[in-house]
Amino acid sequence: MKVSIRTRVSLVLIGFAGVILMLAFAAALYGMAWGRDFATHYAKEISNSSIHNSSDTIVSMRRNELLTLVEQTAAGIDEFTTDVRRDVHLLKLEMERILADPEGYKRTPVPAARPEQVLDENIPIEEYGDRVFSFITYAPGIDPASLQEEIAVTSNIQDFLIAFSERAVQRGAHQTGVLGAKSGFLMKADVGASPLNLEFRQSAWYRAAMEKGELAFTPVYRTQGRKIEAAIACTEPYSKDGEVMGVIGFGMGLEELSKLMRDDLDTIIEANQDGINFLLDERGKVIFCQYEEGSQDEFLADFSSQAVRSADFPKIENTVFMDAVDEMRNGAKGVVSFEQDGKGYTFAYVPVKGMGWSVGAVIPMPTVEVLAEKNRQQILALTNEHIQELEATMGQRNLWFALIILLLAAWGLYGGRRLSDRLVRPLLNLRNGINSIATGDFDHRIEIATGDEIEEVADAVNSMTVELKAYIEKLKKITAEEERIQAELDTAKGIQVGMLPHVFPRHTAFDIFASMEAAKSVGGDFYDFYFLDENHFAITIADVSDKGVAAALFMARAKTILKNGALSARRLAAGAETDWGLVVAQANNQLCEDNDEMQFVTVFFGVLDLETGEFSYVNGGHNPPLWGHGLGERMVWEYLRQEKRNNMLGAIEESEYDTVRLTLSPGDMLYLYTDGVTEAMNEKQEQYSERRLHEVLTRIAQGGKSSEDIILTLRADMKEFVQDAEQSDDITMLGVRFLGV
Repeated sequence: MKVSIRTRVSLVLIGFAGVILMLAFAAALYGMAWGRDFATHYAKEISNSSIHNSSDTIVSMRRNELLTLVEQTAAGIDEFTTDVRRDVHLLKLEMERILADPEGYKRTPVPAARPEQVLDENIPIEEYGDRVFSFITYAPGIDPASLQEEIAVTSNIQDFLIAFSERAVQRGAHQTGVLGAKSGFLMKADVGASPLNLEFRQSAWYRAAMEKGELAFTPVYRTQGRKIEAAIACTEPYSKDGEVMGVIGFGMGLEELSKLMRDDLDTIIEANQDGINFLLDERGKVIFCQYEEGSQDEFLADFSSQAVRSADFPKIENTVFMDAVDEMRNGAKGVVSFEQDGKGYTFAYVPVKGMGWSVGAVIPMPTVEVLAEKNRQQILALTNEHIQELEATMGQRNLWFALIILLLAAWGLYGGRRLSDRLVRPLLNLRNGINSIATGDFDHRIEIATGDEIEEVADAVNSMTVELKAYIEKLKKITAEEERIQAELDTAKGIQVGMLPHVFPRHTAFDIFASMEAAKSVGGDFYDFYFLDENHFAITIADVSDKGVAAALFMARAKTILKNGALSARRLAAGAETDWGLVVAQANNQLCEDNDEMQFVTVFFGVLDLETGEFSYVNGGHNPPLWGHGLGERMVWEYLRQEKRNNMLGAIEESEYDTVRLTLSPGDMLYLYTDGVTEAMNEKQEQYSERRLHEVLTRIAQGGKSSEDIILTLRADMKEFVQDAEQSDDITMLGVRFLGV
């Protein structure tokens, strides 16, 4: 049977009253020694428990916090480069469309650069203002007169180069649109002109795309003809009839990436005492390095200085750190700790998807393991101090006890109980309080008012409990905020899907079905269909240029404007023929109004006459649909391509749009889609492509199958193609089959 501490002390003191004075004194000394050992034992247990729990928690949370911050930086850089690749590819496609049909485009002169427009290498680029203009220069030895026809046709791309460069200026960045023709002329859109007679074909941005034969990012290089600054470029070759004609893309200063890295470094510095982050390219060389000015950390300051002076990675004589750098170059993710010059550091690194780049961050160990070690040393020192003070106090009380032992013997029972309460109860309260905190009751407070070391230990435990609770509450708030943001995105996606029609009319003259499968982010694809009157049925499919909530709002606006414009035009026509090209042009002008974000949308709009089978349509820069026709079980599918390509809506005001008419026979079918279909990629980065789409439709869309069967079968083939690759864009399809009157 267990006996409480209070009972033990009381029995010992009662025995003192029945023995001689010397035995009573010896027993008293034993009791005091036992009390000291008891206090020492429990104080050490409290110390060890506090050290174990707090140290493990601090080390784990700090290391995970640093890795999470670096992952966020890598994700931001990946999003930036993905947007750049998309924009460059759009420019390349537009240039090839122009070259494929030069007679369908006007000839617009592009002025040559004047000497006073050439950038001064002693003046920073930001001092040139924000007016973007296009210009042409020629490589040495080139006769401009021999290139006038090629330049006149190519000039149709200059508005797109200017538009993309202006959009970069609006967000506070510098981006130069470039087109370098193999024949020797250079077309650019910038706030200032490049040096005249520059041999651009030896530039890094030109050679990278030409040598690779596809879209490419250059390594970091130094700009020509302006104040020396670091830059990167993303370019892609463009072709005509299978022959590479030149390179098109963007040259970009590193200010946007630098700002992104600087913002995340500020977060690291705010969460820790000091820190540095840096970006490596696919060759393992330093693109740039960010470091907080005024820091007193010699290792980080020296590392930053070496990285800024040279693109080569600094040679650090530390095996753990350099091994981790090698893993970082190989695209690995991780976090390690190491010592340098007697001081500890933690290093976290994460790859940037799709670029071969990697982001790394280093913080001094005092913000990670040393915090835990410091915490352990403080608790041990406090515990030892309290034990020493307790032992000193016990020694003093032994002397006093020798003088008053005779008095205590007279009332041993009463005095023994009171003494046992005074010595043991605070320790029991301390033990019970620690047990409550250990079970998760962080609101519990240990109330001890003894005025001695035990009270100080209790106060230290209470302070530790308050800090631990505050940290847990902070983690809960961060988690709740992330859940709120995700809920908003889910709501926006629901609004996007909810605006699309899902009830498909059953009609004797046609059969229709459509589907839209949204990507993870909120996109801008949409389709629509409605009766203009009892004999005319309108269909629409479109793709907004951007992603996110802004794209969803622009989609809703475009859908509403197109539908209202079509209904109004048909009503005003009063049975007469309607100019659908004019309807789309008016919608384009409305979308250009107040379009500060420079968003645009590709649109395919058509109207089917249910009596005659005539299909009138307008293609506003959208993917060409497929027309299936033929008698019997065998249908022939072909793309409806136009000789002259119309502009996208929302891009250029006062654009004109041509109406094309096609007569459908009973059984003919039209298949409309967005670029999420043909550009869907598998894990090998292979696209679904227009060729595969044509082959699959030819195979499955035969024998009078319904539009729904065809679209569902086609979607299943796409899923088999992409396998487990993540969907990066909305996938939207619409099929309509004319059944006849």
